[in-house]
Amino acid sequence: MRRFATGMLLLGALAGCKGGEGEGCNSGGLLGPLYCDQGLTCNTADGYTCERPGSRHENQSCSDDDLCATGLWCDTETCVPWLHQGDPCNDPFSCGPTLACLHICGQPPPEPDGGVTGATLVGTLTLPGQPPQGAKGTIALFTTLPPAGMEVTGTGFAATGSTSVDYQIIGVPAGTYFILGFVDNDGSGGITPTPGDYAGWYGNNGDGNPPAAANAVVPNSGTVRFDFSLVLR
Repeated sequence: MRRFATGMLLLGALAGCKGGEGEGCNSGGLLGPLYCDQGLTCNTADGYTCERPGSRHENQSCSDDDLCATGLWCDTETCVPWLHQGDPCNDPFSCGPTLACLHICGQPPPEPDGGVTGATLVGTLTLPGQPPQGAKGTIALFTTLPPAGMEVTGTGFAATGSTSVDYQIIGVPAGTYFILGFVDNDGSGGITPTPGDYAGWYGNNGDGNPPAAANAVVPNSGTVRFDFSLVLR
């Protein structure tokens, strides 16, 4: 009875939060999602407080890129400046909004239109566990394995909290590639796996390691699918 009463008090306290700016985030119940009034975001890194997008400044806490002011992104729950063209990078979200991280921040490969050829890659990554909601991940294509080989193209994504995640890469040049999948499961940042992260190469034999030779054949156009599983590092 005491536990039931305690639970009811907790639900009542959560329901009392209005979700307005500077107030605590609303809850749909003990297992429900946290939410705020329209136009506000729940900053789970700052005491579960409802805040305006773009209201967090450099070195302030954040749980989403949208909370950071212009020119900043959310890295490990802290708003930090975007990197510039030519800067070394290892996180697909670290470069400015018009740039892509291909080991250095640079112009992204063109999407196919106006005669530009390229295929669309789609696939599903199967994960060895359930990552935190919003955990950052990447898909990267190489013609030669790193560190000798540079990333040709790729994409970033945010995990949905499920044990699988879908990806899509548009405008991939024809060729034969190694494909690396990675999820920053432990929130340590970057795209280099550390203990606790999920990682694996397309065609791995269950250990996550790359195959002996590039094995993902991409045509000049159309859509091609590559599904594979990651392992816990």
